Amino acid sequence: MKITADLDPATRYFKQLDQRFAALGAQLTYQSAMALLHAVAEGQQDGPEGEQMRRALTVAHVIGPGGLTSPKMLPNAFAVFLDVARVPNAKLHKLGPKSVIYVRPRKRRAVRTAKEVEILFRHSPWPIDMLPVFPTKRQATLVYRKVTKEEVGKIREQRIADAPQWRAAFASAGIDTAKPKPPPPKVEVTPDLVFFAARQEFGGGRTKPLRLWRRALKHLVGSGVRSIMRQPHIRKLLGDPAYQGWKKLAKIPTGTKITTHQAHGFKRFQKRMSR
Repeated sequence: MKITADLDPATRYFKQLDQRFAALGAQLTYQSAMALLHAVAEGQQDGPEGEQMRRALTVAHVIGPGGLTSPKMLPNAFAVFLDVARVPNAKLHKLGPKSVIYVRPRKRRAVRTAKEVEILFRHSPWPIDMLPVFPTKRQATLVYRKVTKEEVGKIREQRIADAPQWRAAFASAGIDTAKPKPPPPKVEVTPDLVFFAARQEFGGGRTKPLRLWRRALKHLVGSGVRSIMRQPHIRKLLGDPAYQGWKKLAKIPTGTKITTHQAHGFKRFQKRMSR
């Protein structure tokens, strides 16, 4: 809608309302997401996993019909997102003995999942030294979790117990698993940051619960949003017909973009974290 200068202030204001509400929605979601991101990032402990979380946490622009709500009221929405692509992969052969591997098939149109990948996926997780074969990047993503020595031992017992099934499945696919091979140097693995975040939040293994997400979300709901609404330029956005700064408030630059489907998926993750 083109807003002309010859309209009286009241008429121009009412014609701008949809756009002003959109700017308000963009600012509320962006500032809320930034506050949540900083609270969770600053609470990370020292170490490789904490550094990976700080790298992966980002505020993303939600792309899709209506962002998170209706297209008319909130065309631009922002959300905290855990972008694993921002974290460098590790080399499988360099992982320690307290890591286990999950094999996740890559879904490609008109390309059937390889038989060995299906078997690895069905029997995941795997201790590193028990992986019978190593799929390529095009076939699957290898995801690792750092766990305790006791947890690796339990998973090893499970793979030994079901070895007759997976060995027979590999044999029927023409693959010999009698002699396990060491991981090739070029095989890369991706950290399971959602698992790490959940263990960090609720505890498990030998990890004490930090409750980072719950504290940050509680603060945001309790007083964070109110403090955003009290900002002078936010109050002018809807309360001052002569205020034209709302046009700048609607333009928020961001690098990461996600779909509404991804946003709702991560929203479920945040809901789980806030319990």
